Amino acid sequence: MADRYHDDAIVFEPAYATRQPDGGWGDYASDLEVVHIGGEHIQAIDEPYIAKVGAHMSEAINRIEAESESK
Repeated sequence: MADRYHDDAIVFEPAYATRQPDGGWGDYASDLEVVHIGGEHIQAIDEPYIAKVGAHMSEAINRIEAESESK
């Protein structure tokens, strides 16, 4: 534990509290799709969340391949 506590005021930067659902990537990718998988950021690589990520990526890849084959 800390030897002493911070007695002064703690300033919170509001800009860090405002998050865009797309993480700001929509400015760079016009066809971006946001998929909510639940959990916290670090849990995205743990079950059951990673299964959702993998399933969605497989579905997206299959859809893209099917679209390119039909052209």
